[in-house]
Amino acid sequence: MKKTGRVVSEIRRVLRSRSNTARAKKESRYFKTGKGMYAEGDQFLGVDAKGCLAVAKKYNPKLSFTNLTELLHSPIHEERMVALRVLRQRYPRATKTEQCRIYQFYLNHLTGINNWDLVDVSASAIIGEHLLRQSRRQLYRLAASPSLWRRRIAIVATYAFIREDEFTDTLANRGNTDERYP
Repeated sequence: MKKTGRVVSEIRRVLRSRSNTARAKKESRYFKTGKGMYAEGDQFLGVDAKGCLAVAKKYNPKLSFTNLTELLHSPIHEERMVALRVLRQRYPRATKTEQCRIYQFYLNHLTGINNWDLVDVSASAIIGEHLLRQSRRQLYRLAASPSLWRRRIAIVATYAFIREDEFTDTLANRGNTDERYP
């Protein structure tokens, strides 16, 4: 078994110190974690969005892509949320090369982005912003996916386009990936 890094262990400890059992139980029902449901197997600590954001802000500079990978592979929802918050914080301040790396990292870890709040906090800020000034082919691949979460990433990513008064991709036939689309 792979050894957990010191920073990841510290984040896990901090998140658990902020946990709320009653909230975790409610979130498990709300986010549909039961057998056969869309978030089957997800586990919750009961840390609210504000708490996850605070942890992300505090640990952002200390987290490597290896650490972020470990968090995104966690069954704990809040650990994945922290990783996505960190990526969201880094993207706008990054160089073009670093932005490409964050974008590709995000695409390489889509299996950890498997609930509506995880998508909503990250897709527009990373995928949408990245695709604003280039080919949108990846957007259409995501939109044509059988995965509910990849399709949601595609549509939520278009919020970045809408902010720029671009509506074509949002309103396009989302399941079509042929050459007619940019």
